Amino acid sequence: MNRLWVRLTLAFALMAVLGAGMVAVFANRGLGAQFQRYLGQSRIVEFGLQETLPEYYALHGSWAGLDESLVVARGRGPGFGAGQGRGGGEIIVADAEGRIVSPASRAGAALSAAERDISVPIVVEGRTVGLAAVLMPSTLQFSAAAALFLSEINQVLIQATALAVLAGGLAGLVIARGISRPLGELATAARRVAVGHLSERVKEQGSEEVANVAAAFNEMTVNLQQADAQRRAAETLRRNMVADIAHELRTPLTVIQGNLQAILDGVYPLDLNEIETVHAETAMLSRLVTDLRELSLAEAGQLALNTTTRPLGPLVEGAAQRHAEMAAAKAIALDAEIAEGLPLVPLDPDRTTQVINNLLSNALRYTPLGGRVSVAVTGNPDGVRVTVRDSGPGIAAEDLPRVFDRFWRGEKSRAREKGGSGLGLAIARQWVEAMGGRIGVESRPGEGSAFWFSLPVASDAKG
Repeated sequence: MNRLWVRLTLAFALMAVLGAGMVAVFANRGLGAQFQRYLGQSRIVEFGLQETLPEYYALHGSWAGLDESLVVARGRGPGFGAGQGRGGGEIIVADAEGRIVSPASRAGAALSAAERDISVPIVVEGRTVGLAAVLMPSTLQFSAAAALFLSEINQVLIQATALAVLAGGLAGLVIARGISRPLGELATAARRVAVGHLSERVKEQGSEEVANVAAAFNEMTVNLQQADAQRRAAETLRRNMVADIAHELRTPLTVIQGNLQAILDGVYPLDLNEIETVHAETAMLSRLVTDLRELSLAEAGQLALNTTTRPLGPLVEGAAQRHAEMAAAKAIALDAEIAEGLPLVPLDPDRTTQVINNLLSNALRYTPLGGRVSVAVTGNPDGVRVTVRDSGPGIAAEDLPRVFDRFWRGEKSRAREKGGSGLGLAIARQWVEAMGGRIGVESRPGEGSAFWFSLPVASDAKG
């Protein structure tokens, strides 16, 4: 009984019962009233009033004395009074305006609406001169034929009521099942989603409201599935990052611990060379921790920038000069070419300088002896672009999308032996994007690499 389709079916059936019952009651009452009217009008014909009353009016020219004539006629038996003796019923005669002229007890009163409804007009020479009605007593017993007729009508109404109840129940069942079935499927799908089946979907069927609920459910599961995929990806990234950080920290810590243990055991002498080795490893460890902190701040959008509007060329030229000694040590030709007339750009000088240093150090690190590294500063539709091009081994196409990932190094050419923490390019991307710029790389194996970044032109420099 607590199911929706059962309740709706019973409700439809009950409404059908009430509706059909009310129709049967009113139809029966109306039919009885009509039958009473029919009997009254039949008595007018039976009493002969349709002939005698027009004759009386035509003879006298009015209804004067009609009541006495009716009383006398009743006393004689046949005629006017014959009908009264054989079946009862009060004869009422009124003039054309509806004022009663017979019986005398009601003379001058107006016919009621019910009396007018059962009256028969009295016509003389095409003109209505009066109204006649026979009021049947309420205790009048219908004839056997009339009673049979009314009984048959009642039987028909009962059958119609039964059919209406059956049809209403069937219609209610169909409609209720049409509503409850999608809701049941939705409930089942919701339970499956609750236990982790986020790929569950339901058909958008039924009424508009139910279909809208199903559509909202499907939209919710899609969002949950996407959120779960992002959560899993973030979890995987977090685990990989923790593993990478542990790996990066373990190497310098292992060197430091090994050297110190060797000194304690007397294997290595306690001299400046050994202390310098330990110091270098601690410096690398410090740089790694600093890089991780700055990268975390940048990714969280909490990196503080000291933005000023200035030319980008002098920063590039200064960075190239600072790396000239490193290039000379590897016999690498390092040159910088800065275009003239470049617009000013909004930037953080320290962060921008660090980005340029990271790109130059990276290029010099992977360029072989006798190679070449060039830096170019040019204008482009995005603003001002800095390109650092090297003659190194290049990067495979499948590795290009991962170049700016934290701790990423190529299989061979970018192994740890080349140095670096694996965070420089990731930090460079975060700083460039924080300043509203873009960064990228173009490379092919055996043809070197070209790392670039661009910063937008200052709004007051666009003219």
